[in-house]
Amino acid sequence: MHIAIISDTYDFADTWRDVLERIEPGLGASVPAHGPDQAALAPSGPAGPVLLIIEVGGGNGRQGPDDRTLARLCAPGGGRRIILSGPSGYNPPRAVVKALRRGRAVFVPSDLHHGLAEAARIGLVRRELALRGAEPAPAGRPPVYTAISQPLRQWGGLRSSAPVMHRLFRFLANIARTDDSLLLVGEPGVGKTFLARTLHEQSPRQNGPFVVVNAGAVPDGMVESELFGYMRGAFTGAVRDFAGKFMQADTGTVFLDEIGDTTPLFQVKLLSFLTDRVFYPLGSSRLARPDIRIIYGTNQDIDELVRTGRWRADFRSRICQNVVMVPPLRERREDIPDFARDFLDQRPFGRYRLTADAQRRLVSAEWKENIRELDNTLRQAANLVAHEADEHGVCVIDTPALFPHLAGNPRPAQDRLGPSCPPGADRASLAEGLYGRIRAARERQRETPHYRELAKRYGFAVVIELVGLAMRRTQGRANAAGSLLGFYAPDDKRGAIAFTQWLRDNGTSASALRRTLPLPPDYRE
Repeated sequence: MHIAIISDTYDFADTWRDVLERIEPGLGASVPAHGPDQAALAPSGPAGPVLLIIEVGGGNGRQGPDDRTLARLCAPGGGRRIILSGPSGYNPPRAVVKALRRGRAVFVPSDLHHGLAEAARIGLVRRELALRGAEPAPAGRPPVYTAISQPLRQWGGLRSSAPVMHRLFRFLANIARTDDSLLLVGEPGVGKTFLARTLHEQSPRQNGPFVVVNAGAVPDGMVESELFGYMRGAFTGAVRDFAGKFMQADTGTVFLDEIGDTTPLFQVKLLSFLTDRVFYPLGSSRLARPDIRIIYGTNQDIDELVRTGRWRADFRSRICQNVVMVPPLRERREDIPDFARDFLDQRPFGRYRLTADAQRRLVSAEWKENIRELDNTLRQAANLVAHEADEHGVCVIDTPALFPHLAGNPRPAQDRLGPSCPPGADRASLAEGLYGRIRAARERQRETPHYRELAKRYGFAVVIELVGLAMRRTQGRANAAGSLLGFYAPDDKRGAIAFTQWLRDNGTSASALRRTLPLPPDYRE
């Protein structure tokens, strides 16, 4: 690893040599120091340094490199990283500002407190030396990296237990180091936006902005103004200049989501920019040249779009430099328990725990809306049991709490009182789970749901099973069973009468329920 220091003072060079020595013994002694007058002669390309540490700002008789030399050192290409150090009030030239914005250079104030300054210097050098394993490259060409050949279990802030995602992470980690465009294809809710953001954060453009555009929602007549921007007075209502999405993302990344829902007219307008990477903002005579990387996302079948004429063939060839198929959640079920833990850890009202049966149901469900549906399911379940924390502050989520979204069936069949069990559901198991939760809440003197609310949520048949369980424990007395379940107070005669009437209104009665129970032979009504 080639490192060089540019300064006209021994103390600056010695300070940074000490930093390098702290990082790797023997590293500091091998680093040459050049005066500002020699900086312009520093070689670039394979013979040049990968990391330059430059003193800037002057003051106290010190003289750093002139602006022209700094501009050359900070220019793109050469594969070098630059650390600039100077006083906090340093006013850099425009070329240096551009290099700082694009992540080619970093600045550390030299007038920080001694301990803080030393920590900052060590942290910066460690970061620059380890930054994606860059090696020196010929002038005018991007850095050359060592390709990642092994599948990755973790990439950026993402991790997975599924082999299919390990291979995907490896591909994205390699492509992140380039400026190539990328098309992410996947079902709704698989996390295309999150993948695009992570790719941006792991790329050399990580210090630039990340701008998300719902391309499918941009009307054809507003493509130019929304993406390219406009000048004041360009049209009625343009009362001030507006930087379009592409200029807002300068030095960063644009994620054009729902690109499959765009019209051929939208595609024609975007093609002109994708070809030359320049455009005229509306009302302007000056070309704009944003430095951006574009990532696209869609849930459509690209070949089908071209075959039916909804997509231009030349538009497909332009944006499909790299295509990634993001697998749906049902093809990586190994990740569902981890997703569930992460989602529940972010919920308020204490901690949450899934029962073994609930976790099994989560893993076996279809999740037609993928990660988004899983998140919504767990949010609802967490809210349902938030008031049922035990003495340790843990809220237990069982199968009934997850029931409405199991098996990818957010809208089960309807009966007279609302959603009922989907075909094949075990009503007895659901009723037993509900009974345990209700009794636990009653023992802790917590509020329990009304029978009408339970019927709307789980269906009348499940409530009948629940009442039957309670009647087994009250010797067949329906009024006592309702009181046991917290439907009304023990001395609330009106509540008991209303409950009995509700049973009749829905085609059953206390007597009919009693006849289904295994009561002793000598039982009398």
